[in-house]
Order: sequence, then structure tokens, then C-alpha cells
Amino acid sequence: PNMMLGEWMDMWYQYYGKIGVSVTTQDSYKNYIYKHIIVDIGHLQLDQITQKNIQDYYERLKVGGRLVRQDIFGEGVSDRMVRGIHAMIRKALEKANNEGLIPTNPAIGCKIPPKKAREIEILTHEEIQRFIIQAAYDGYYELFLLEFATGMRRGEICGLQWIDLDFDSGELKIRRQVVSVDDGVIVKKPKTKGSVRTV
Repeated sequence: PNMMLGEWMDMWYQYYGKIGVSVTTQDSYKNYIYKHIIVDIGHLQLDQITQKNIQDYYERLKVGGRLVRQDIFGEGVSDRMVRGIHAMIRKALEKANNEGLIPTNPAIGCKIPPKKAREIEILTHEEIQRFIIQAAYDGYYELFLLEFATGMRRGEICGLQWIDLDFDSGELKIRRQVVSVDDGVIVKKPKTKGSVRTV
């Protein structure tokens, strides 16, 4: 019970958190734990953490928690990231509670930013034309034309291989995607069965 939160988060990730989740989720967890949580509140003793400690941490994230691209997005992290960090802290502290290390889970009841429906912005016909012209100039014409014409995601396009294309029928089978992780990129199956499809 008197171990530091940082030690517990590391142990939780190694033995529970990374088991049975995708590589991209593991990557998010590592980022949250080792670059954010441990750095800020990792020194707090596990059995003495309060809801206020956690709530104050979320407020600090919103004000100045961004580590990269501050010039573009500002100094605070997104609401989505706060929700992701909260969900992970809550899971880790729930495990500590189940193991008898803490009497209650202090993350329960914390206020987090609400989930907002993202408004979709659709390019006009003229904007698409300008975009395609620029893409041709930059050498990406075919890539973006395929994206606009089929609605495929960029990761799916980057995961295409010649065996996925049937020249006779003109069909393209989507079987894999490329995703970015801390160490570079990986090729993996699409997240859902519905993502494996033919266009």
C-alpha cells in the first residue's frame, strides 16, 4: 500500500494493462504512464492518493500538459486525452482496490471533460480540385485520388499490396492497415470485421 503511484502504474501496465489490448492501445498506455502520470503524480503514495490529487492533475493537463506541437495546438492536452488518461488511472486504481492495497478507488467520481460529437467538415468541389492539383504537384496524386474516390483511410491505403488489387474486376480488397506507434509504424489487421472489405 505504501508504494508510489508511479511504481503501481508501471506494475499494473506490465502485468495487467498491456495484456489483451492492441499494439496501438499499448502505445497510448505507455505514453500516458511514462510521459505524463509518473512525471507529475508518480511520487504520491498509493494509499494516500485522494480524488482531489487526481482532479488537480487533470486540471494541470488541460492547462499545460501538452508535450509536443504546442505551437499548433496550445499548451493543454485535448479533452479526449484527459478522458483516456482517466479511464486508464481508474482501471489501475480499481485493480489496486481489488488487491486490497487501497480501501476505495479515488478516481471514481472525478469530473472529466464530456464527450462531444465531432462535427464533420466536408470539402467543397472546388477545394477538392485545388487539393488534388496540389497533390499532383507534390507527387501524391494517386494516393489522394484513391482516398477521395473510395473513402478509404490513409492507414488502409498505406497497407495495400499488389495482391489486393484485381485488375480484371477493378476490385480492391482492404485486409490490413499501417498505424503509427512510438517506435515507427506497424502493419496490422483492421480494427473491426467491418473494416475488412472490398471496394
